[in-house]
Amino acid sequence: MEKPVKITRKKSRVFGLAMIMVFVFIFCFSSFVSAEMIPVTLKTSKDDLNIRSQPDTYSSILTVIDKAGTTLYPVEKTSSNWYKVRFADNIYGYVYSSYVSDGGALTSSVSLFAGAALRTNASATASVQRLLSAGTELTITAQDDKWYAAKAFNNEQGYILKSSVQSFAVTYPTAKYPDVKVDDIQLLQVTATSVVARASASTSAASVATYSKGELLTIVSSGSSGGFTWYQIVTPGGGTGYVRSDSVKTYAATALKGKRICIDPGHGSKKLATDTQIDKGNIGVSGMAEKDVNLAIARYLQAYLNKAGANVIMTRTSDTGLMTLVDRATLANNSKADIFISVHANYSSSNPQKTGTITYYFAGNSGTPVSSSLLAKRKKLSTSIQNATAKDLGFTSLGTASDNFTVLVRTNMASALIEVGYLSNAGEEAKLKTQKYQLLAAQGMYKGILKYYE
Repeated sequence: MEKPVKITRKKSRVFGLAMIMVFVFIFCFSSFVSAEMIPVTLKTSKDDLNIRSQPDTYSSILTVIDKAGTTLYPVEKTSSNWYKVRFADNIYGYVYSSYVSDGGALTSSVSLFAGAALRTNASATASVQRLLSAGTELTITAQDDKWYAAKAFNNEQGYILKSSVQSFAVTYPTAKYPDVKVDDIQLLQVTATSVVARASASTSAASVATYSKGELLTIVSSGSSGGFTWYQIVTPGGGTGYVRSDSVKTYAATALKGKRICIDPGHGSKKLATDTQIDKGNIGVSGMAEKDVNLAIARYLQAYLNKAGANVIMTRTSDTGLMTLVDRATLANNSKADIFISVHANYSSSNPQKTGTITYYFAGNSGTPVSSSLLAKRKKLSTSIQNATAKDLGFTSLGTASDNFTVLVRTNMASALIEVGYLSNAGEEAKLKTQKYQLLAAQGMYKGILKYYE
């Protein structure tokens, strides 16, 4: 039987001191590897990696990272294992943790605020190891919401408050929305004074929609019945109906080839240099930001116009940094755009039941006169877009009106600003959140532009 080990008082004191030193070391430096700290850089582990606008797989794609091994810069980690990562222009997106790995330390010269200190642990009351000056080279190894774990000078380890760091010499990647895909659409034009779309391919079937001469219809399919060709078409709100071939003709969308068209997805940027946050525009009753609705519709419209051979200029393709209203108009003017369309969604704080689509143009004022010929073009563009978009959406048409919106006042071509619907109306907002209605809005605008060029 082994004898029990006898610990003398002297050995006990030495053992206790050693344990205290281990505890102090763990207390001071465990944050480098603690659960609260996250990597300061990440490496992507797959090609074509989606970065989402929110930490879930159902939110819109902010951008796509093409190549595995790309460096990303996280700022926090959510409880659901998503990293929030930073892009240029203070834009942030989310990447799932399974598709990235620790990218290692970040070594950089940093710009520091006065009084920046390297401390022994992540606490404002911890001992100061060294005061740091602007331009100090630090190796950042990990971070939490308030502190960086850092190495400075001769691998001297410590912690530095994030708020004491003004900037790193780091180039953040640029966020760019991926190109959207849309199916080719074939169009018909009404040749009769009016035509009734039927519930089935029969003149005795119930009426589901009525169209006037010159309107453009989207074809779903075609077939023969009763000795006539019948076209199945998309009706207001995305339903379907049937029209007979002797009241319509096929329509070739060739008028847009070579046209320079500027599309402006409203909001989604800082409007002033002093702004600290991106302008989200109106916020719907369920929390949907107008900037996201505008951009989704505008990107679909861009895709339809590109397919028709137009040269499309976008004022933004994602959330962006500083872009004033004047900047948007200036971009259109400098691009020598033939027409300019600003896409928006409305809001009524006084009447949550208000609904409908309205389109604005600028008719001129004493300070900024508009020629009669340009005014005629603006009215035609606004009316064409308004009629086609409201019809395709199945929303109430509120017509057109003149207003002094900056982007309309400052553009020197035919220009229009469309409010597709009301985010303050729960039903209309719910529709505009869906891809179906975003596509319908874009198709309506596309048809309106085609009508403008007839």
